[in-house]
Amino acid sequence: MIKLNKNKLLTIKAQEKKRGYKDKKLEGIEFEGVMCSATFRDQSGLLAIKQYLDHGGASTIFNFENGNKLEITRSNFDSFYTAWSRFRSSFFNNINIEEEQL
Repeated sequence: MIKLNKNKLLTIKAQEKKRGYKDKKLEGIEFEGVMCSATFRDQSGLLAIKQYLDHGGASTIFNFENGNKLEITRSNFDSFYTAWSRFRSSFFNNINIEEEQL
């Protein structure tokens, strides 16, 4: 029988929690019938989309890391990003920024 000390057990639990977060981020949040993943890569892309829209772009199709696609327009970006960023920020309570970049 292997004995685990408290620190090792906490490390294992933290790793399991981190894997669960990654799965939930890939599953994402539903918007206009599309499951939109919420990974670091998605966040970077969405910030680029925001700049594009702010500089006159009308719409684009965004490819999420989970393989789903959503048409993002000037008219739906704010409501989408509000819901999406709230979902994404729900993972920040117990993860430091280096671990978060999965």
